[in-house]
Amino acid sequence: HGCEVFVNTLNTHPMLGSLALLNSHRIVHPLSFGGVDGPDDWSLCDWADQCHRKNGLVVWVDAFRPEAGLLGGEALIARILGKIDAIEFDSQPRSQPFLPWYYRLLNAGFWTPLVGSSGKESNRTALGSMRTYAQLGNNGTESWVEAVRAGRTFTSNGPLLKLEVVDGLATASVESQVPFEKLELVQNGRVVATAVADSGTRFTAELKCEVAPHGWLAARCIGGAGSSLYPGGPVFAHTSPIQLGAEPGEVSATAMGQLRDCVTSTKEWIESEGRFSTAKGKEHLLARCAEALAILGAGAP
Repeated sequence: HGCEVFVNTLNTHPMLGSLALLNSHRIVHPLSFGGVDGPDDWSLCDWADQCHRKNGLVVWVDAFRPEAGLLGGEALIARILGKIDAIEFDSQPRSQPFLPWYYRLLNAGFWTPLVGSSGKESNRTALGSMRTYAQLGNNGTESWVEAVRAGRTFTSNGPLLKLEVVDGLATASVESQVPFEKLELVQNGRVVATAVADSGTRFTAELKCEVAPHGWLAARCIGGAGSSLYPGGPVFAHTSPIQLGAEPGEVSATAMGQLRDCVTSTKEWIESEGRFSTAKGKEHLLARCAEALAILGAGAP
């Protein structure tokens, strides 16, 4: 009758990370493992593989949040191995900012779409305080999943962003019902153009800029203090990155080293603190670490 039902799960490990498995048609078990009462025998990579076999979308939740466990955990390893479709930016307070680590991931060559979520766990957070907008095709739910997977998204707590690149010319615009400070173009982690907000019945900004044909480009809108709509945080919107040109651009050795340190910390946790009921589970996780370190240029440990 014109309605559709989606099966989505939040699958968590207290140290290795959390994944949102969307549109997977069936629940992906177990919903959690590890912690005080259970062994660490399962794997986030296995969760991602199960979700993809069910044509679902794998989103890294609580990314680069040290208070949620390891800074990268196995979730970072899953992204390096190509098992993560998108990374989530939520409206919850953080002990350190998200964007610098997200930019390091992109600068290391791991292009990853950005999605938004309120991360609502109580009435202290408004539902939809951070949300995802996706540019859809004509095929309903499949188009939504594929639009997110392809990175035709922006995340926002209010402002509406547009970004287009044609023949090396980037055009970005933003329209908002609440005040913001500026619109920025970010290429390979650096701001390359800025436009301040125009006020009126709506707050708007637009800019055009020629960009080099390599690496990645994104638009972001930022404000100062909280808005009347979302007083708990500043006005914010950010597009997924656009890949420029046929070549990925120069990979940052610094960013690769920082990600490598995160993977090494996860490997050390598995070796020294992980609790496994069989040797097979530990060997499985260490093998994923070795694969990720090899991709990052460290070779197998």
